Amino acid sequence: MSGLLDASSLMTAFFSESGFGASFNQPFVGPFRSLGSLGCPENSRWGFLLSLMRCRPYSVTKYSSQVARSVLRDAVARGGFDCIWFEQTQSAFAALAEGLLRPGRREAVVLRPHNVESEVIRRIEAGSMLGGQYFLALESLFLRKYEKRLYNQVDLIAPISDEDLDAIHSLSKPHLAKMVLLPVMGGGSESFRCQSASERRNILFVGDC
Repeated sequence: MSGLLDASSLMTAFFSESGFGASFNQPFVGPFRSLGSLGCPENSRWGFLLSLMRCRPYSVTKYSSQVARSVLRDAVARGGFDCIWFEQTQSAFAALAEGLLRPGRREAVVLRPHNVESEVIRRIEAGSMLGGQYFLALESLFLRKYEKRLYNQVDLIAPISDEDLDAIHSLSKPHLAKMVLLPVMGGGSESFRCQSASERRNILFVGDC
């Protein structure tokens, strides 16, 4: 895990040139290539109810579409990655559903949650009408179980706030060695400066959903 905690190695990493899509060039990151989109899921009331009837949180069902799972499966199958980085919890649900986070994988997996999603749903539940509270309570309950599975299967969790770090640790009790606070960086260029890395790593970055 020491390599994952080395910010300079992560910030100067470059994406594999295999795959398809446009190539880009970012300062402090290096060349990378898009491997496609996971799609833009839309909310559905019927989908929400059907998912809960199956004891599955709609947040997982919605973001684990066949398109998303197929794109992720094909990207991982190409290989050549040292690390898979999920930016936000939703983007990792498709990998969890596809079985890409099972033990024995070669790639290290980093999750950078921007929220504890079950806590977000719980706060919405508190301000909802009685009927809505029931369904949102189920969503939050089921979602906590999936979040716990996800937290336990990744190699490094990098929440953006102390509150989220405490909530995640309370929920899944991961070893503190696999957790690191990584706040959202500011707009100043100083926030992005890093030392030169001794070697470059290939990272599959699965962005914000």
